[in-house]
Order: sequence, then structure tokens, then C-alpha cells
Amino acid sequence: MINREKLDRILAEKVKLDELDEAIICGPEPMMIGVANGLYQNGMDKSKIKFELFAPPSQPLFEEVAEVAKQEPEVEKAGSISVGDSYKIKITLDDEVIEKELVKTDGTLIDQLIDADIDAPYSCKGGVCSSCIAKVTVGEVEFNTAKNFVLTDEEMDNGFVLCCQSKPKSAYIEIDFDDAP
Repeated sequence: MINREKLDRILAEKVKLDELDEAIICGPEPMMIGVANGLYQNGMDKSKIKFELFAPPSQPLFEEVAEVAKQEPEVEKAGSISVGDSYKIKITLDDEVIEKELVKTDGTLIDQLIDADIDAPYSCKGGVCSSCIAKVTVGEVEFNTAKNFVLTDEEMDNGFVLCCQSKPKSAYIEIDFDDAP
């Protein structure tokens, strides 16, 4: 198994990062995370580091949190919310629009949607990461990018999030599952 010491030796003796188009990593999760983090810390752009996990990662890879914010409607002045506060959400899913008022919990957005009996797409336990991608079109969510192994920086800049790694931040949110890449 490749560990950080072996990776550093390979990079020093055999492989030049600037000659690689991308890195595709396969193996046990601790090894994949170690290799991916090592490549990133040695200067490889994280958009070029690819691998597939069959469950949400047990530890973060990139220690950062992105704020995804979009223009809020004039009629809704949405401030930052805390656990226990209610928030309104408008969801576009399978060409239908669902509007709900929910109470923010410590759980992720996907957990809160499922608890509200909304049939939101997800497949974390089935090995199909990316099922819960949605575009935040209005409002703000806190997206834990440290556990994002799917979306590119460009997709995140365009408002896409993984709902299994996002928490509501504003009192009004609109998300669109149908617009996912």
C-alpha cells in the first residue's frame, strides 16, 4: 500500500506532477485520502485528483468550507439561521416544485429533506456518490468541501453543492436538483 513516505519518494524520483494530466486513485479509503492529500500538498490541482468512494468519507481531504450564495428574492430578506430556527425551502425536483418550511437541525440538507418526507435523490450508502448534487439558486448553504470528491471548483463556483455535505444557512433557500451536471 502506498503511504505518504512512498508517495514523496515516487514524486522525487519517478514522477513529475506537472507532467500528469490527472491522478486516478483506487484502494482503501485511508490510502486514497493520504495519496490525494499528498498530491494536493505537493502542488497538484485538486480538480485533477480523481477517485471513487462507496460511502461518505470518514475524514476530510481538503480543509476548507465554501460558502455558496446566490441572489435572494426582494420579498424574502434572509438572515443567517441557527439550529432550531425555521427556514423556507423551494425545491425543483423531477420538474415539480416543492415548497416547505423546515427547522434547521445539526443534520445535513439531505437528512432534513428526507426527514420532511421529500424524496430527494441520494445514494451515499449504495456507492453512487453525486446523486444528491443540486444547484443553489437562491439563498445560502454551508458546503463542507473537505468531504467533496465529486464537484469541480467551477461547478462549486456556479452554485452546485452536494446536499449530503451541505447545511442550510439562510432563512430562505431555493435548490434545483434538475439542473445538476
